Amino acid sequence: MKKYHATHLIRIIIIVSIYFFPFFIINAASAEEELTYSMTRGDNLWNITEKYLTDGFRHWNSLLHLNQVAAPNNMPIGTNLRIPLRWLKVNPAAVLVYETSGNVQYLEAGKTDFRTLTSETVLKAGDKVIVADGANVVLEFSDKSRLLLGSNSEMELVKINKFSDSGLSDTTVKLKKGRTETKVKTKNSRFQIKTPSANTSVRGTEFRVSIDKKTPDLSRVEVLQGSVRTVNSKGNRLLTKGFGAQIKKNKLPTLPVQLLSKPQILKPSHYSRMLPIDFEWSEVEGAEKYRIQIYKTTEKQTLIIDKTIPLQRFSSSMLEDGDYAIKVRAIDSNGLEGFNTDYSLQLDASPQPPLPITPKPDEAVRLNVPLFEWSTPAGSTGYHFLLSENFDLSSPLFNTTNLTESRFTPEQLSPGKYYWTIATFVDAKEGPLGQVQSFTLKPAPKAPDLSKMSAGEDEKELMLRWERRSEKQHFRIQIATDSKFKDILFDQQLENPEFTAARPFQIIYLRIKVIENDGFEGDWSPVQKIEPLPAPWYYFLTPTIPFLTFFLFAL
Repeated sequence: MKKYHATHLIRIIIIVSIYFFPFFIINAASAEEELTYSMTRGDNLWNITEKYLTDGFRHWNSLLHLNQVAAPNNMPIGTNLRIPLRWLKVNPAAVLVYETSGNVQYLEAGKTDFRTLTSETVLKAGDKVIVADGANVVLEFSDKSRLLLGSNSEMELVKINKFSDSGLSDTTVKLKKGRTETKVKTKNSRFQIKTPSANTSVRGTEFRVSIDKKTPDLSRVEVLQGSVRTVNSKGNRLLTKGFGAQIKKNKLPTLPVQLLSKPQILKPSHYSRMLPIDFEWSEVEGAEKYRIQIYKTTEKQTLIIDKTIPLQRFSSSMLEDGDYAIKVRAIDSNGLEGFNTDYSLQLDASPQPPLPITPKPDEAVRLNVPLFEWSTPAGSTGYHFLLSENFDLSSPLFNTTNLTESRFTPEQLSPGKYYWTIATFVDAKEGPLGQVQSFTLKPAPKAPDLSKMSAGEDEKELMLRWERRSEKQHFRIQIATDSKFKDILFDQQLENPEFTAARPFQIIYLRIKVIENDGFEGDWSPVQKIEPLPAPWYYFLTPTIPFLTFFLFAL
């Protein structure tokens, strides 16, 4: 009888243990980190446990009770299953280099020599990546999550695991300096970024983490999609979409701050032929500066320009023809960066237009017809020349596309203001027109008409007057002893069309030119010769007076 009771008691204990054991596991699991798996077509509890769990069927009952599954054979697509991470099969994973630009180095775990990171490099746990100034790299993880490591950054891959062949991953990286932009593709994956001031954990989101350049113990987190939990020794904060926070070492993370709104791109248009190309955007209230990122769009997007500037504009002459993705965002006084404005650009700016040489911009040209001259771009085979009286080059006076020389002179052109530009041909392809230049064609001032010059009546003075064609004109006079003006006696600028001097006792030559109010000097007038006045009758007796005196006294 006693033996029967003992056997019966053991049976009851076993039955109770079997029944309640999953709840003990559930209680233990609830204190651990979990993964939430969303069931897809073809999934059922049996193949999930077999594919993803260690000793899969051992966790069968525990999985049922943890998720309170009443009908394991009838679970619809989209059902979310809570799975403790320690139940999952874990394998080491590799990190691929999705895209790199500039000087990026890496250090393999356990080694001391840095090597250049290339698209063929495969990284693993323990490796370190160092990005030089002006460079960046995009890393791709096993679940297709991507992380952009920006200029002047350093990061260590701490833990790079994947959960069997589920496509889910468990990743931990340590950001030592610089900044990251991360897109975690699968919401069931776990991604953690450690900084000197906090740990940031996410599952399926888009966010940015950066370390302050001057204060390494200060980091910033900005959430663009999903949610992020940031934790340090003093507490934690949950950041949701559109919010960011600062985290200082050994201090509670700040309260979430709303990220600044998107700026509006004002220029250029989506298609541009201008180079350098100017970007302008609207002011964002609360912004202290802005970040512009320019990606070259091919099969992949390569970040080629990443600048932080205090202005609402940026200019670059470094872009080649092609398609680009532009991102602009505002940065607040806390250093938190706001939402991106995404903008596409197609640049078609080659071959580049020549550089104008003459006429100079806004120059007053004092010729009957101007000479147009420009530089010769490499590879150019011809030029398209446009000249108009209108700034928009409408109704052109010259629209010539068959020029092969880098200069052009029209047969005739009336005085006035003109606008001109030039484009380059390379074989049959015409590049964009260059910047419109203006000039004013003014007739050169005519030399004074000295045929109408009058002289004064004073025998002791030379008094000259001539006609003035404009009140704004003044003059320059030269007097020389020879008609070639090699021996110049007098060179002076005159405000009025008149000149007075002592009458010379020798032959002199003079010429006069007009000086316009803008300083332009016209041509010299024809040379005029001025004879001295005839000597009086007694002038010729002067040399004979001593001789006559001597002769008279001798008598």
